[in-house]
Amino acid sequence: MKFLMYDMAREQSWVGSYWQRIFPDIRNLGYTDLGLYIEQRYHFRSIPQHRPYGGVTPAQADEARRLCKKFGVRLSWFTNTLGHCDQLLANESLRHLAEDPAHPYQLCPSHPDTRPLVLNILREFAAINPSPILHIGGDEATQWNMDDICRRRKMTGAEFYLDHYRWVIRETKKLGKRPAMWGDMLLHHPDIAREIDRDVLIFDWHYDSGSADSIQFFHKLGFEVIPTTASNEYFSTFLPFHQVEQGIRPFMTEARELGCAGMCMSCWEMTKGAVFENQWKRLAAGTAIYEDKPLGNFGKTFFGSAHADESRLRPLLDESSLDKIHPCLGYAVFRKTFFADTPWPIYHLFGQKDAQHGMTQIMNRVRRARPIVASIRRAATRRKKSLRFLDLPLDLFEVAHHRIQTLRLMREVTGRIHPHRLPSARGAHLLKDLVRALKHHIEKSEALHQRFAEFNETQGGSIYDVLRLRRHIQMLTTVMGYVRYHAGAYAKGVPVPRHELWYV
Repeated sequence: MKFLMYDMAREQSWVGSYWQRIFPDIRNLGYTDLGLYIEQRYHFRSIPQHRPYGGVTPAQADEARRLCKKFGVRLSWFTNTLGHCDQLLANESLRHLAEDPAHPYQLCPSHPDTRPLVLNILREFAAINPSPILHIGGDEATQWNMDDICRRRKMTGAEFYLDHYRWVIRETKKLGKRPAMWGDMLLHHPDIAREIDRDVLIFDWHYDSGSADSIQFFHKLGFEVIPTTASNEYFSTFLPFHQVEQGIRPFMTEARELGCAGMCMSCWEMTKGAVFENQWKRLAAGTAIYEDKPLGNFGKTFFGSAHADESRLRPLLDESSLDKIHPCLGYAVFRKTFFADTPWPIYHLFGQKDAQHGMTQIMNRVRRARPIVASIRRAATRRKKSLRFLDLPLDLFEVAHHRIQTLRLMREVTGRIHPHRLPSARGAHLLKDLVRALKHHIEKSEALHQRFAEFNETQGGSIYDVLRLRRHIQMLTTVMGYVRYHAGAYAKGVPVPRHELWYV
């Protein structure tokens, strides 16, 4: 079993035409199973009040099944049945099932309505799941005894977890499926691991290193193990070239040498870099290392040309080298702050004087990367469409940099224009510059918004990035209206009112 697990639980959407195009690549790279990690972002027939925006529909699930069958790849659905239920619990009609309603993330294992709900989820996923395996989650369950129902039972977190998952495992087996679970909570509570049914297939996940000890721990207890690493290295998403050597090679080597039942390469979240365009080589490395085969000249074999190899970008954009320029300038932080509810965090992180030299260096690298990406596209004779969004991280980085410069100018305006004092020529000049900067930044943001919208429509990229960008553009347009109005009034001798300046 060689799993490619793709995260659809957050912001991604299903686009059948895109998957039809990339299924041959997935199969040719040696993957036998596609795991769609969905948690509860699905339009369950049995839970009609739960219709998450952009969630997978039954019709789309059927399309996924047919495409997998067509291309000889086995489909598995990955859900979760305790933790990672935040999207389910965001539904007001289900909020009462949260262990902590103030932070609705985990189901309450003691509430009388929890098990009927979980059973409905298991039944529907078992019905649409062609694979004999049904992944029931089980990772990162951390909220215990936070409500009266649980406290009255006087059990520890480990006891709650064991009691809940014994039941989930039994029900899954009754549905004719072999349960699969993440292994982290059993490693966290090793005393209960021996109490888990040995039919359970353990997915032992570690993002960025090998874990021979954990594989051997489960093997000694009699479990079959699927070691799971990540193609995008969770906290380093620009183009994490180092992930092959840092995370994939050690873990897949151990998976082979320790005789594991298979392997799994996970692709987590668009906001963490789960873009096939920038990770094909790492996906290829997972199966090649597991099978003890050389990766060879990837550019030539995959894209049809040795010149279509993204390794030429490594000296410019490797996360480890970017971090050496300035500790706060990694792409993961950039993306997180760029899509924050307010743009000010990105200013506070990167707008300081000590970051400017590093920002200049990084932007020079980003701009030098542009022609390399273009040459890779031109060189490729096969899979040209697979490179369509290769430069999307570069777009985002440049717009984020432009936002920083605009925010710096806004800060200069608020520092130099003193409310209720007579206008100055310098102040009028700054306000005009700010109007131009905001206009230019809105244009850049609109172009990025269009790219993300196209990304979402053509291959299911983040719908929330599209919505966040739209919100930012609306906010910037409002701010520009205020600045333009006061720039005109200021030039005629009218001071800027204090509250208006604060808003800007």
